[in-house]
Amino acid sequence: MHISQTLQEKLAPQALRALVGRLAVPIEGRRAGVNVARIVQELLDGELGSGPDQAALYQALREAVRRTVEALPDLLYVQGLS
Repeated sequence: MHISQTLQEKLAPQALRALVGRLAVPIEGRRAGVNVARIVQELLDGELGSGPDQAALYQALREAVRRTVEALPDLLYVQGLS
């Protein structure tokens, strides 16, 4: 699945770090977290589309978010069910 240039820019480490920081809700005594589905939703800004392309793009973005977050020492990607 091809990820557009606009989405690639949003996935840049600095941009993704800023997005996670904006979305993270601190929980007293714990690290703040953001569900990857919420991050993808924000990246797409409501323009996911429909059909098989929708699922392929969603999966491609999840994987791109994972790779980017794992490369950032100040963020932690936790594998889950979302």
